Amino acid sequence: MGGSGMDGSSGVLEFLATKEGGKSPENLPNPGGLRYGPKDDFSVDCAETPQIPATFWRVRGKRAFDLAFSAAFLGTVGIWLIPIIGAAIKLDSPGPVFFRQRRTGLNGQTFTCLKFRTMRHSPGEGFKQAKQNDHRVTRVGRFLRKTNLDEIPQFINVLLGDMSVVGPRPHVPELDAKFSSYVPGYAQRHLIKPGVTGLAQVSGCRGETRSVREMRNRVRFDCFYLRNAAFGLDMRIVFWTVSTMLGGDDRAY
Repeated sequence: MGGSGMDGSSGVLEFLATKEGGKSPENLPNPGGLRYGPKDDFSVDCAETPQIPATFWRVRGKRAFDLAFSAAFLGTVGIWLIPIIGAAIKLDSPGPVFFRQRRTGLNGQTFTCLKFRTMRHSPGEGFKQAKQNDHRVTRVGRFLRKTNLDEIPQFINVLLGDMSVVGPRPHVPELDAKFSSYVPGYAQRHLIKPGVTGLAQVSGCRGETRSVREMRNRVRFDCFYLRNAAFGLDMRIVFWTVSTMLGGDDRAY
């Protein structure tokens, strides 16, 4: 499948509707009333080295969109929303407004990923995945996680060039070390910039990753996105992300 072949194609919907993707057709987000396509084989062999076409979107368009979207969002929404969220965090619990964490990005290079702090401030505590009903999550933090508003500072990462608006979600090095040897194609996630949102997230892959099977499912979506990144697919993912923010995500805890 070509890099631009997913624009307007129902193939992405067919792929997302597979049992392995965790979605059934009746529960699949379907903006615009698009119909499901024929039962083509949209499975992805993540163990294969991907052939990534150098489309205009990948080479020029995606970065231009990242800069324009992030600057517009921060300049119109972030300029007033960030101070409000920051004040709520400070009133709710002692500690900094922002949480900084090393994440793995393009070509396996680490960078400092920004988020709003959603947990009690515990300097020196090592990495530990958030669990359902995690006692470390604050009251404000629980709301921010459910609505994905805790990710807003990552648009600064996008402007800095560390991230993209859409792409595989960046993992901490500890998760990379834990799963990279057991999940075929895991390293392919690092062939494209990580995203503020991504195909795996809007398809239900959220929350704690407890098993190799769960990580394989996430990586399968990442591999599919890597091979099919295009303007149309990115716009759908952004649309689905906004829909999730408005409705709340029960998997985001």
